[in-house]
Amino acid sequence: MSVTDASQQSSETALSINIAHAQVVADTVRSTLGPKGLDKMLADAGGRVTITNDGATILRNVNWVSPIAKKIVEVARTQEEQCYDGTTTAIILTAELLKQAQMLLDRGVHPTTIVEGYRAAVLHAKEHLNGLAIVPDDDLLLQVAKTAMTGKSAEGERDHLAKLCLEVVDASRPESVHIMTRTGSPISDSFSPNGIVIGRQKMHNAMPKSVDDVKLALIDGNLELEGFGSGVNLNLNSYSEAEEYREGQRAKLKEMADHIIGLGANIVLTTKNVDPWLAEYFAKKNVVCARRCAASNLEAIAESCDGLIVSGWEDLEEEDLGSAGKCEEVIQEGQPPFMLLHDTPTANTASLIICAPTEEVAHEIRRAMDDAMGVVWLAKKEGEVVAGGGAPQVDIAMHLRNTTAPMVGGRESLAIEAFAEALEIVPRTLAENAGLSPIDMLMELRQSHVGDSARFGLNVYSGSVVDMAEEGVIEPLRVVRQAMESATETAVMVLRIDDIITAKEPEIEELV
Repeated sequence: MSVTDASQQSSETALSINIAHAQVVADTVRSTLGPKGLDKMLADAGGRVTITNDGATILRNVNWVSPIAKKIVEVARTQEEQCYDGTTTAIILTAELLKQAQMLLDRGVHPTTIVEGYRAAVLHAKEHLNGLAIVPDDDLLLQVAKTAMTGKSAEGERDHLAKLCLEVVDASRPESVHIMTRTGSPISDSFSPNGIVIGRQKMHNAMPKSVDDVKLALIDGNLELEGFGSGVNLNLNSYSEAEEYREGQRAKLKEMADHIIGLGANIVLTTKNVDPWLAEYFAKKNVVCARRCAASNLEAIAESCDGLIVSGWEDLEEEDLGSAGKCEEVIQEGQPPFMLLHDTPTANTASLIICAPTEEVAHEIRRAMDDAMGVVWLAKKEGEVVAGGGAPQVDIAMHLRNTTAPMVGGRESLAIEAFAEALEIVPRTLAENAGLSPIDMLMELRQSHVGDSARFGLNVYSGSVVDMAEEGVIEPLRVVRQAMESATETAVMVLRIDDIITAKEPEIEELV
């Protein structure tokens, strides 16, 4: 007789279910790995379609039902937050570690033994990885950016875009770079302006095209009079009453403008609407105004100009105004104009204008640039990179097999060997996605790593094993390390689960 109303599964069944769910998550993104990886089309209930091969984007937009699948997807989120790239590698490595663990479980190895072996393996793997580090110069940082863009829509113009990555990373952290996308132009028109972009054009043609000694008023709201509520009608008995009402409205609008101008502001930016009469009044006073600015744009401007975003014009005070040396209107042929701020007090911010033929391509290039800027900044900050193309994984796997496992001995050595086998899922997947033989390529890679050839990896274009550092395939060491750590800890978490229990709903205390 059951002593609980919970649904409960045996240890064997629970592990099998969780490992199977992990494999489903990995299979979702596995075909996207590498320069020859394929894209996924994501379509939601609202009809929006996204085409991408970015693992983090795919996993973030899939409606996962399985609890363990949701936990495994957190690996991708952590990898993206910490390293900006390597999400697909982390996920497929997690699934492969669990797959190898299942084989050991079938052979009678206890889950705790596997956990201990995996933890010992990852410690030795990280030590060996540190020995493969290369100190990057500017040329290698450029290759890091190109590697991050390979296999994506940005690949065709990766030389130009990689140089832009280095420009903005030299000026700012990736999180502080404001990116604006523009469609209808070739990707080669993308550029990094010397200043902070205001992503909207001025409201009135009579407003000045250039402003010196800029003082910015940043308002998260609108600059217009509140309308009447639904169902409220205004009845006026005569034309003079109507005219008096209009004059009263204009007086209130003028009060708004005079308050802002009186503080010294000569540029006004809002996240919502601005009354057209007010825009005309600003134009007469040589004040530039732009409405419906993105909140992220306003935050970037506030950070770079030392300004404060206020919720309403009444809250604005002189010390809230941002400052800059100059604001100018930029006009590109065939594109709506935008404004650019120069000589801002905070120097660690930058802007990037991404041009593309279509909106979908622009968004995909933006995702690629986010990854590229992140890994370049990471490589520059950490000062350590490694060769790509599966080179570090193969070298670590051989070290674990030939040195660590014999040294540890016992059943834990089986888990260490399984860990080594799992690491080789990276080059195997690269070979599969390129239409090459995974077995032949893996055998050739192992042979190339006998001796002192730690940088040899798989060139998916030629189908040969080459020195990836010489080929310019470089990635930050931390991306590889974080993927191993995250995958190991997630696999350990799954292996330690011996029951799947449907818990009761939280109890709600009755109010007394």
